[in-house]
Amino acid sequence: MNKALSAIVIATALYAQTPPPGNGAPEAVRTAPPEVDLALRTRVTQFYQLETEGKYHQAEQLVAEDTKDLFVGSSKPSYQGFAIETIRYSDDFTRAQVVTLVKRQMPVEGFMGHPLTSKLPSRWKIENGLWCYYVDPKTDMPPTLPGHGGPPGVPSSLAPGMPPGAAVTPPATPPVAPPVRTVPVGPAPGVPHAPPALTSAPTVPKLLTASKLAVDLKPSKASSEQIEITNPTPFATVLQLSDPKVKGLTVKLDRTTLKAFEKAQLDIQWSGANASPSRPVVVAVRSQRTNQIIPVKVTFKD
Repeated sequence: MNKALSAIVIATALYAQTPPPGNGAPEAVRTAPPEVDLALRTRVTQFYQLETEGKYHQAEQLVAEDTKDLFVGSSKPSYQGFAIETIRYSDDFTRAQVVTLVKRQMPVEGFMGHPLTSKLPSRWKIENGLWCYYVDPKTDMPPTLPGHGGPPGVPSSLAPGMPPGAAVTPPATPPVAPPVRTVPVGPAPGVPHAPPALTSAPTVPKLLTASKLAVDLKPSKASSEQIEITNPTPFATVLQLSDPKVKGLTVKLDRTTLKAFEKAQLDIQWSGANASPSRPVVVAVRSQRTNQIIPVKVTFKD
């Protein structure tokens, strides 16, 4: 038993020293726009709440298309609680690495009946305007879903459900696990218009569409771009615009209430009289009904 446990601890602790590699450098200096951060935290909470409740088919709706087959074919974890610990954004806040604390039973002799808390890394990216869980096959090899398989080199019979990023520390006797609360799915405290919890029979909402998700502006002269946002659903929604607050850059919507099948125009204008940002900025439009985020990347180049 001691050898088996040591193998698990060593394999997982080594991996957990650093977050999983991502696409692009982390946005260590800039803070994510509040609506982007709220949207990600809400989707992560929904995902792990559904897994905690064993509703894996519903959790699949929060998985990116390129990861669905892997998710469906993987063994499923069993959590007793969870809490988001850290988030590191990259690629202009369109991708993120999330570390979540999860509490679960470990099927190892000496720890049965005593839930342990471990760190679980995961990747998220914006797909069709919504944050989705995904696995990068180029860097996450072997392609094991975090929380859905065993660490490399450790037989699955020794650690079923052990993620490749879970740092496990043998507790004292009797084992005492740090408290981890189960985060309810629903409106975030003090934050208006947070998306509702998924029901037992969820439906996938139709998504707003944008004519383009990236525009180029001339840094040395006045320039502008227009983006058409369409509501293909039979329901009205309220749009919220996130202004990156760049001097000389003006963003506005011609309407904030978008009725069924209507279109809104997003105007992005650059005066050309100020120094342009050296890096792209993101203008985000949020639908209150579905909490969908439409990120538009604005690049300044001749």
